[in-house]
Amino acid sequence: MVLEVTQGQGNSRRRDAGQAEWPFGGLELYDESGTLLGYYLPPKMYASLAIPVDPPFTEEELNAPIDLSDPGRPLEDILADLRKR
Repeated sequence: MVLEVTQGQGNSRRRDAGQAEWPFGGLELYDESGTLLGYYLPPKMYASLAIPVDPPFTEEELNAPIDLSDPGRPLEDILADLRKR
């Protein structure tokens, strides 16, 4: 497979797929017919986009044993409540 690495308008280089690099940040990958296959980012750039989020549960809640004694509500009751809305 051959990759064509392009920066903006023109200025492209063709490379063997095994030699792909990240010269301009991310890559747009197209097949031979010109169909966009996807956008690819180097791992460091991808990681920098992640937004740290605190889980809405405490560590104790996550590690608490699951109570299987309560079977919950019958599906029929749940659906009836949803239809009322």
